[in-house]
Amino acid sequence: MGDDDKFTFHDLAPTQESFRDAVIAGLICELPEYYLTRTEIAILDRFAADIATQLGPHCRLIELGSGASQKVRILLEALDKPAAYVAVDISREQLRQSAARLAADFPKLAVVAVCADYTRPFELPPLPGPDGKRVGFFPGSTIGNFEPQQVVAFLTDWAALLGAGGEMLIGVDLKKDPKILNAAYNDKAGINAAFNLNLLARINRELGGDFDIDQFAQAIRDDRGTALPFRRRRADPHREFLQIRDRRIPRPGRLGRIRGDPHLD
Repeated sequence: MGDDDKFTFHDLAPTQESFRDAVIAGLICELPEYYLTRTEIAILDRFAADIATQLGPHCRLIELGSGASQKVRILLEALDKPAAYVAVDISREQLRQSAARLAADFPKLAVVAVCADYTRPFELPPLPGPDGKRVGFFPGSTIGNFEPQQVVAFLTDWAALLGAGGEMLIGVDLKKDPKILNAAYNDKAGINAAFNLNLLARINRELGGDFDIDQFAQAIRDDRGTALPFRRRRADPHREFLQIRDRRIPRPGRLGRIRGDPHLD
C-alpha cells in the first residue's frame, strides 16, 4: 500500500454504491465489442508525452470515476514529478482496493482516495506535495451520458474546484455507426444486460421498487439504433413498460430516467 503518509482515504459518500455494479462495469470495459477502453488507451499511449508537457511539473491529477485506475497509469508514468493522484469514485470498496494497488506501484506518489459522487459539488481534502496545477481527468466518454444543461453545470462546478490555472482532460467519443454502438452495448456475453438488469434490482432494494426482474430483458430499438435497456419478456398490463427518453419510473417523491445515446443524435 505504500507508506501511510503516501496513501489516504476520505469517505464523503452518504451511501454505498453497489460493488457488483463496479465489477460488472469493469467486465464491460474488457469486452471485445466495447471499443471505448481500447481506443482511449491507444490514444493515451500515443500522446501521453505531449499531454505531460502541457500539464507541466508537479500537477495534482484528479480522476473522476476512477474505477480500477487503469488508464491513469499511462499518464502518471509520463508526468513530470506529479505531486499527487486523487482518485474519486462512488464505489467505496473498489476505490479503496484500486487506489491502494496504485499507491503500492507508485511508492513516491501521494495517492488520495475520495469516495464521493463527482457529479455533485463536494470539497476536495487538502492535497499534499508542492504547488502545481489541479488537473481533472475524466475519460471514458462518460460526459456523453449527461444532458446538455448538466454538462454546463458539471464543468462549471469543476472549473471552480480546479481553480485558477486548472485544466480538464476529458475523453469524448465521436458519433458512430449504430451497428458499432449496438454491438458495444448489447454484447454477446450479456454483460451489459446483466449491468442494466442489476439496476432494476437496486431500484427494488434501495428505492422500494417492486419490479419482477424475470419479466424484463435487454432489447435494442432499431429505428435509430438507440439502446433500449429494458423491455418486458411478456405482456403484463400491470407492469410499466420502460421507454427510453420520455417515460419515468414512478415512485412517490422520486423520478428515475433512462436516456438515449447522444452519439447517434
